[in-house]
Amino acid sequence: MANKKKTITPEEPKLFEKFWNEYAMKLDRIAAVRAWNNLDKDLRRAAIDGIQHYREICEALGVRRMWPQGYLNHRRWEDEQEDPTPTLPCMGGSDMHRSDATAAKGNYSPPSQEKATGRRDSGNEDGGGSLPDMAIW
Repeated sequence: MANKKKTITPEEPKLFEKFWNEYAMKLDRIAAVRAWNNLDKDLRRAAIDGIQHYREICEALGVRRMWPQGYLNHRRWEDEQEDPTPTLPCMGGSDMHRSDATAAKGNYSPPSQEKATGRRDSGNEDGGGSLPDMAIW
């Protein structure tokens, strides 16, 4: 049986190409086309118009932008953010992206092992600490 690639055509192809080029993160085009096709004409234009503001916010926060389909699916152009402060999670709400005020100022330090796991490192005999025993599969 021959392996046929399924192609997906964007609605309003010229407008999609404008979005694709302006967003400038050319990753997973098929998913981006699917997300694009789920938007109506007004939302597509709004998405393109909001790219620059979204890019500025992410740069100010020091976080990576979402992939194109994420930007479209989550309608990030609708985020109400006049001034780029650390309240906007550009990557979708993970604590790993340090979206609090301290992180934005560069004063971030990861939580201690005790805080993160609820237990203390037992340490080894020389006091240097060690990783907890782990199962090897």
